[in-house]
Amino acid sequence: MVGASAHLQGAAGLNRVIEKADARARTIVMAAVVTVVLIGVVMLALGDSWRAALIAWILRDPARSRSRVVTVSIAVAAAVILPVAGAAVYLWRFGVRVVRDRRFPPFGAWLIVDTVILEGIEAHRRGRMLKGLAIALAVTSTLLAVLFWRLIVLTTPPR
Repeated sequence: MVGASAHLQGAAGLNRVIEKADARARTIVMAAVVTVVLIGVVMLALGDSWRAALIAWILRDPARSRSRVVTVSIAVAAAVILPVAGAAVYLWRFGVRVVRDRRFPPFGAWLIVDTVILEGIEAHRRGRMLKGLAIALAVTSTLLAVLFWRLIVLTTPPR
């Protein structure tokens, strides 16, 4: 169903093209969202027991406790920073495609809802907006990395 479209007569005689959603893409996206939510629920439910086991592992060997605290801190930082950085990369690449094609959504994009196609300057503006959002997310992930680095340095006991 990718590429199926319908024409719509809009206000002031403007013709708009609506590209139909792809049922397969919608199914895949919904399955991914449900999976991520279920993983999150399980992690929250098991959080207390995991936390106790993690603390016990850190304290088990006093000579290695500092390095284990740093390892756990880096893992937590990565769990926070990497999704933000990944979203920045995705939005940047998507924005580049929109600007290059001068069409939003770009050709070949998976649509999960029926979408009005923007072309020309409107699409170019949307692509630049997506790239701007990508830059904002990249700056945010960089600031989070600096924040976590400072937090790890300040809270980890000296050797």
